[in-house]
Amino acid sequence: MKTLELKKLSRQELLEILLQQAKENKALNEENEMLKKKLETREIITAESGTIAEAALKLNLVFEAADNACRQYIDSIKGYETVCEQKLKAAEEEAASIICKAREDADKLKKLAAE
Repeated sequence: MKTLELKKLSRQELLEILLQQAKENKALNEENEMLKKKLETREIITAESGTIAEAALKLNLVFEAADNACRQYIDSIKGYETVCEQKLKAAEEEAASIICKAREDADKLKKLAAE
C-alpha cells in the first residue's frame, strides 16, 4: 500500500492490517523453521550416506586383506603338505630299506644257526 492510502485508514483498519501482517509473519517464520529442519535432515542424510560409503570402502579393504591372508595361509598349508608328503615318502623308503636289511640279517642268522 502506498503511504497516502495508509494515511486515509482508521486506527482500527491499521491495527487489523498489523494483526494480519503479524499472523502472516508468524506463519512464514514457522514455515522457515520447518524448511530449516528439512534441510538439516537432508544434510544429515547426505553426511551419513558419505559415512556409509566410506565405511563400505573400508570394509572392502578389510575383506580384501582377509582374503589375501587366507590365500597365503592356504598356500603355506599346501607347501607344508608337499613337504610332509616328501618326508613320508622318504620315511617309507627308509623303513622298507631297514625291513629289507633286517630280513637279510635274519636270513643270515638263520643260516648260521642251522649250521
